[in-house]
Amino acid sequence: MRRRLLCFTTLCLWFPVAVIADQPMSQFATVIEGQFRDYAESMSAAQSYRALSSNPDGSAVLALDIGFDIATTRLERDSFLKPYTSKTSPHLLETPQLHIGTRHSDGWNAGAFYSSVPDSDIQIYGGELRYLLMPNQQSLFPSFSVRGTYSQMVGMDDLYVTSTGLELSVSKGFSAFTPYAGIGATWLDGEYELDGYTSRLTQNKYFMGLQFRLGVFNLSAEAEQTDEESTIRAKSGIRF
Repeated sequence: MRRRLLCFTTLCLWFPVAVIADQPMSQFATVIEGQFRDYAESMSAAQSYRALSSNPDGSAVLALDIGFDIATTRLERDSFLKPYTSKTSPHLLETPQLHIGTRHSDGWNAGAFYSSVPDSDIQIYGGELRYLLMPNQQSLFPSFSVRGTYSQMVGMDDLYVTSTGLELSVSKGFSAFTPYAGIGATWLDGEYELDGYTSRLTQNKYFMGLQFRLGVFNLSAEAEQTDEESTIRAKSGIRF
């Protein structure tokens, strides 16, 4: 009888402690998963495809663009990035990129990029496929296009972020200058295999830029807002 009473008393004392102990751990896991979602949003903005170029217009001659750009993205959450970089505080993520793409004012154009993030093993690559909705327009009219994009970040053990996008852009040339702007959406797929966290979300995207061309040389500057994340880019290149 005493043994049964002792077991019952022990069970009554242990059960509330177990419930109380389990609740903070559940709340902690929810907080960490929320931080991963914020991190994935930031990294999606940093890695998403940007051509930093206006729509092709004028003659239908095929051209090849090769360019180099540097982007700076402010990250709201960097705790998941710290193990993969030697930077003391990677709040500002700088991503130099090498671009190559076609420019033809009639129909389809394609492009790709490669990036290696400084002070880390992180690499980013992606591509675009663009279709001109109003090809071969005279210089009096703006040029419209729709673009599909894909990008992926590699080099981080147990951590994966990929994004796809769809954008609509407009541009209008004025002599050597061509301003352009666009809107779109990015679909992100993030996974942190170590703890089993995943994040799948949709982000709205707005961008505007200015391209300057002098002979075979061209310069571009672009500002972008992807939900709460802002990115500024500058690009220099040549056109064959």
